[in-house]
Parts: sequence; structure tokens; C-alpha cells
Amino acid sequence: MKVSSHSYRQARAIFLTWHTTYIRPQLSIEQSALSIEHIVPRATFRKLTPQLDSDMHNFMLYPMRLNAKRGTLPMTEAIRIGHETQALGRASGDSMAVHKAADLDRHCITYRGHFVPSKKSRGKLARSVGYVMMAHPELVDVIHERVLDVDTLLWWHHTHPISPWEVALDSMIHSAQGRHNTLVTTPESIWDAVAPLNITRPQLFREFRYDQHFADLDVLYS
Repeated sequence: MKVSSHSYRQARAIFLTWHTTYIRPQLSIEQSALSIEHIVPRATFRKLTPQLDSDMHNFMLYPMRLNAKRGTLPMTEAIRIGHETQALGRASGDSMAVHKAADLDRHCITYRGHFVPSKKSRGKLARSVGYVMMAHPELVDVIHERVLDVDTLLWWHHTHPISPWEVALDSMIHSAQGRHNTLVTTPESIWDAVAPLNITRPQLFREFRYDQHFADLDVLYS
């Protein structure tokens, strides 16, 4: 999932400046432990859209060991029941095995070929994936199947609204490469991102809303 050396150096400098300014007071991680990685993995787009390799809207600043955990795994969601956590495969409807909360690594976990990102990063991840879908509609189907299903993408975009630190990062990336993430500047454009899937809004809302049973459970960690 590494980017080219030139793009990596430029992106790392920008992301570390952003991290030092907006994130470090909230999250104590040494810069040497952080790396720039693709959100939509290179294996997903390498042959179809090579220019996406250096697009910083598809980058995330990860602790290295978390990136090693994720690899190219698709992202999903989880709920916590008592001291145990269960990941839900939203696209296929299957539930994953129960996972002990003690095994969590900085609030990110992996289950049976899926990666559950921390709650605070889900909105940013969803909007980055949506950006890629809008910029490269030829990737929509493979992203839906192998990166983040559209139900979860819409749910995260809705339940984890844009934060000041996300706006700041988008502005810094715009200054460097001349493009905003439209989902940050115009959140309602999310429907343009999923349009190639030919799914109506009411159908989507029926699919990704939580049942009352899940709403009554203790939602995943803050």
C-alpha cells in the first residue's frame, strides 16, 4: 500500500504538519511511528487508474502497526456487547465471530478478512472512499465489493459529520494539488458518488439504517 517515494515524501510532510497542528494534542503517537498509506488500496486500482497512486485525498496517516493489520482488507463496522465486540458484515449480512475487547489495537480490530477502523476515523475514511468513487466511477463496483460497501459508506458519512480537522486537511491537500474532496466541501454530493450503482435513496436508507435492536446496544468505542 506504499506510495511512490516522491509522492510519499510530499504527502508525509503535509500530513505530519497537519498532525502536529490539529491531532497531536488529542493523540499521543510519535511521528516516527506514522506512515502514509492508501485508503483505497493500490491493488484495487493499480491497473485501472494508476494516477490515483499519488492523489492525497486517498491517503491516511496511519500508525505503522495498524496499517500492517489492515493490509488490503475491506472495511466494516462493529458493535460492542458488554466486554466483547462483534463485527458486522454489512454488505453480505453475515455476522463475524465475537472478539475480546482486550485484543483491540488502538480501537481498530480485524475479523475474518475484515478491518474495523476506529470510530473517530470513519467519517474521514468514508468521504475519502466516496471521493475516489466520484473521481473514478470505473472503480465504483470494485470499491463496493472489496473496500467499503455503499451502505456502510453512507452510514459513516451520516453519523460521523465533517470535523474541523478534516476541513483543515482538505484545505492543505487542495493547496498542494489543486483539488478539494467534494464530499468535505459539499457533503450532499455523496449521492453522486453512489449513483453508478443505480440504487435509489429510499432503498439505501432502508438497507443501512440500524434496527432498534442495534440502536439499544452499546455502540462501538469512542
